[in-house]
Amino acid sequence: MPPPYSKTLIVLVRDMLMVEVDQRVGIKKVVETASRMRRETERQKAEARAKQKQEQEEDKQQQEE
Repeated sequence: MPPPYSKTLIVLVRDMLMVEVDQRVGIKKVVETASRMRRETERQKAEARAKQKQEQEEDKQQQEE
């Protein structure tokens, strides 16, 4: 898979595509992994928004000086 995909996603897809049925990851693991990835993505988005807001406030303060 191309680099934009996380290692977690690459491993999940690989495990879902195992040739031997008994070696494939179960739906419970798929859902747990997807949920964990979603939480991490949302956390990263929130951090990016907070950083952007802080930078905007700092720029505004500098302009006022």
